[in-house]
Amino acid sequence: MGKGSNRRPRGSSLKYYFDTSSLVKIYHPEEGSKEALECYLSDTPILISDLSRIEFFSTIHRKYREGEISADALDALMERFQEDLWVRYEVLEFSALV
Repeated sequence: MGKGSNRRPRGSSLKYYFDTSSLVKIYHPEEGSKEALECYLSDTPILISDLSRIEFFSTIHRKYREGEISADALDALMERFQEDLWVRYEVLEFSALV
């Protein structure tokens, strides 16, 4: 880049933001799961809100109560999501400004 240039250096600053409905698609097959999984499997960072954690647990438990998933599947999904919180997602926490 030349002096005075306002161009960004090459490389992607792309990040995905997943709401809860997009997160669920990664862990439970439904319409849109293929696209969500493609993003999940890429190297692009995925941002989620702090609230998405609570909403995800609530949604997965509802699927269990309604018979969409078994108790074993519930446990496996919860464990996998907990692990992914540490290694795959950037959690955006609420602040006084929100």
